[in-house]
Amino acid sequence: MIARSGGILRQYEGTIHDISLGGAIVNTRGAITLKQEIVLQFKIQDIDISLPATVIRSTNQLNNEIGYGIAFTEISDNVNDVLFKYLVSQQNN
Repeated sequence: MIARSGGILRQYEGTIHDISLGGAIVNTRGAITLKQEIVLQFKIQDIDISLPATVIRSTNQLNNEIGYGIAFTEISDNVNDVLFKYLVSQQNN
């Protein structure tokens, strides 16, 4: 994840625990504020994805991590198609 805080860009490593076409839940050790705009970066089947999003909630997790609920603010048709196909393939497993 990349977050802008006070004009400074910060990069956080995290784990996506749930993802949909509208958003995701991501665990990280970094402190991100609610309503902060971020860019979630990840790969699906060797395709690099970057999705702008807003942090809408947070919860404390185990191992000093924080779980962030994020809502995607913009998703292109191409990325939407890749994500949709990935989600359908995961339901069949």
